[in-house]
Order: sequence, then structure tokens, then C-alpha cells
Amino acid sequence: MLCLAAFSLLAGDPHLRFARMTLAQGDVAVEHAAGDRVAGERNLPVGQGFWIETAGGRAELELDDGGAIRLGPSTLVELSDLTRLSTGQRITLVSVERGTLYATGDPRQLDAFVIVAPGFEVRFLRGSRVRVEAASDAATAAVLEGRVQFSSRGVELDLEEGMTARVNPQAAERFELAREVAAGPLDEWSERRDREAAERAELEGYGDWIEAPGLGRVWRPPASPGWVPFRLGKWRWYEGLGFTWIAAEPWGWLPYHFGKWVRLNSGQWVWAAEADVFHPGDVEWRLGAGLGAGYVGWGPRGAGAVWAAYDPSSRQIDPGQALRLPADPLGSSRLVAGLPAPPPRSAVARRMRTQVAATRVTPVTPQVAYVGPPEAPAPVVIAEPAPPVEPQVIYVPAHAPPAPPPVIVEEETPSPRPRREPPPREPERRSSEPPPAAPASPPSPPAVSRTPPPERERAREATAPAGGPDRSVRIQTPETREAPARRR
Repeated sequence: MLCLAAFSLLAGDPHLRFARMTLAQGDVAVEHAAGDRVAGERNLPVGQGFWIETAGGRAELELDDGGAIRLGPSTLVELSDLTRLSTGQRITLVSVERGTLYATGDPRQLDAFVIVAPGFEVRFLRGSRVRVEAASDAATAAVLEGRVQFSSRGVELDLEEGMTARVNPQAAERFELAREVAAGPLDEWSERRDREAAERAELEGYGDWIEAPGLGRVWRPPASPGWVPFRLGKWRWYEGLGFTWIAAEPWGWLPYHFGKWVRLNSGQWVWAAEADVFHPGDVEWRLGAGLGAGYVGWGPRGAGAVWAAYDPSSRQIDPGQALRLPADPLGSSRLVAGLPAPPPRSAVARRMRTQVAATRVTPVTPQVAYVGPPEAPAPVVIAEPAPPVEPQVIYVPAHAPPAPPPVIVEEETPSPRPRREPPPREPERRSSEPPPAAPASPPSPPAVSRTPPPERERAREATAPAGGPDRSVRIQTPETREAPARRR
């Protein structure tokens, strides 16, 4: 045993977030944008920009906010955004390129949990469970529990439990909505994993909690006498983070990446929880002195070192490998704050070209509430206005009731231009008859006269044109019927 000075690999970044791989069953691969591709395994840290691909297996990721992401066979997803803002807000964005993904989450306060697939995105509004399936010709989102917000190019609406939305990535302006969720082959598996995660706590099933002087409540792992942390597992190189510990113990996530290990006076090791800040592994490093020393040692503060073979060009350090150490490793090593980075890979880092990369969309019709299709839905064109309709054309849908017959309102039409007639001949007046009054204006339409019948008859005779037939209309009354007899 040797008590060494306190050095840590890297200072913890409060904005840094990593998901924990809790299940890697079958063929599971994890790839970073830098080009590193490794096999998935339990307790593997998965950060922003990492791709997870399942050829014929299944995988599960546990988020630091309690959420979970599960992948079925032949699935490819990316952790596109996994950050923590200075306000403490967590941003989680998962992109599904193909396959089947199950997501369980309950975002707190201003946290954002978003699942993106080709053609749409789903935002968690409260505690929910969602199944997202992506293919080249269709992408669906089914709400198994809770409520989420569904957004595509053509619509934005809330999906409640028991609803399914479907989009064709080649025509994302349209969508289909079903008020039911078809059963999936992995529904029972995902539900069982959710139930098991709720029943077990991270450390409750292993070890126990005790009170330690000066530390308060600490966790004691189920270990035999002489057990030391950071011995069962291996180190893996992460760009921008350094060598990160991947524990072999089933409980080996929180105690190795959050909080700190402390050795009590009794010689037992306990774990004390601290701030919620991820670190790759809080250990002291010793590096073999001289050229070609070929070994490295590490251990928690105040503990003896664990030794392993060391290759400066390797991205993995495994203490289980065969190793030849010098007789006095402590005397032939030097204390370092951290190991140098391995040389960069000669291959150029590749970036997958995917459909989902361009799915971050803003709906054309925000705040649209979908209440169900009408009996005879008609396509709605939003981008282009409808052409003007001619005033004489009236469109009546086939299902509309017949229109009432048109009501014809007879309006007074202007009379044709009056024909110019020769001036009327002045009839011979008798000395006993007074001359007729000259009209002051052109003839007006006949009006009801209040003059006695004999005078009205004489006025009509006086206006008859000379030399032509009498075309005036004579109204026969009892008085006028007797007038010819009196003239005779």
C-alpha cells in the first residue's frame, strides 16, 4: 500500500452528460463521430454524438434523469443532443434512423425530451411511454402511456394514450391518425424492463447504507475483505474525456462516475454521493518510468495501485491481460495527473448520411388542434391560395341538400324609345264646348282619372291620330256603354 497525492483524470464538467448502457444483448455496436466503433457492453458510457446500432440484438440506455431508451433488432439511433444548460435544464434529443425504439421519460420543469424520426418529432409533455418505428416509406409514433406533442411539416397536435400517428417521409406534409395502438412484438419486453427498473433502485439490491463519522450516510458495496475499487473492469479512451472506467460490477455506474470513494479506518471502502457531475474515473495514476517500461498503475486515493500492461498507442487498458511487472513497480514508476492521449486514427472520421438529419421541422400550421376527419374529407391546400371563382359559377357539393328554386323578382324595365307620331289633328270644336287643356309634359303612363265619364271619353277621342285607326284602349263602364246611344 502506498498513499499517493490526489490527482484526478479530468475535472468534472457540470454541462457534461452521459447515458449508461444497461443492456447489450446480441450484436450491438457503439460508434462515435470520431470513428471509434466498439462493441456494446454493460456500464458503457454513451454521450452526445454517439450512434448505437443493433444488427440482431437489443440494447437499453439509462438516462441521468431516470428516462430509458430501448432498441429492437436492426435499429440505428443517435444521441443527437445530450447536454445540460447553465440553468440546469437537461436537453435530450434522440434521432431514429431506422428500426424500433421505445422511450420512457418524465421531463421535469423545463427539461426537454424529444424523439425525432424521418418526417416528424415527438416531444414528451409529461411522464409517457412511446414506441417509434422508422422505415424508408413510413414512420409511426404510438403513445403507450401519457401524452406527447407530435410535430410534422403539416400539423402539430397532442397525442394522447392509445393514439398512433403515421407519416410518409417522402410526403411529410400529410399524416394519418388512428385512435388505437396496434400491438408490437417487443411491447411486453419493454414494459417488463420499465417495471423492473421501477422496482429496483441503483444500489438497493447490492450492499447497504450505513452512517460514517464525518461523512454521514454512505453506501458500502457487497465486497469481501481486501476489496478495492477500480479493479474489476477496464479503461477505454474517449475523445475529449480521456480514459474512462467501465466497471464489471452490475452496480458499477454511480459509484464510479459520480461522488467519491473513501476508505474508513477499518479498511473498508464506502461510496459517498456528491454533486451530480459526471467524471470518467477519480483515480491516481502511476506510469512506468523510462522508455519502453510498458506498464501503468492506478487506484483510488489512498489505496494501493492496480497494475496493467500499457501501450501508448492503445485505446483500451485491461488489467486482466497478461502482464510482466518489474520487481519494484512503485520504485520504477512516476506519479502523473493523467495518461497521454493515444495517437489519432489514420482513418478520416466519417459521418453517416441519414434521412433523420433533416427532420428538425417547424410546422406550417402551428397550434392546430385535430378533432377527427369529417365524413367526406377534402384536401386542404395551405401553401397556395385557391384561384378566384367566377361570379356566375356556384359550386354545390354532392352531399349538400338541393338548393331551392330561384326566386324571380320582376323589376321595372325601361320602356323602349317612343315612336315619333305625327302631331294630332285639332278636331273641330263646337261653340258650346270649352277648349281642351294643352299637356304641359310628354304623355305619362295612364293614371286613374277622377273626371266624370263623359269628359274622359271626349279626352280620348281628342288624342286619336288623324287619318289612322284609333289604337287607344277604351274601358267599358256602365256609363260609357250608354254614351253612343245618346250621341245617336
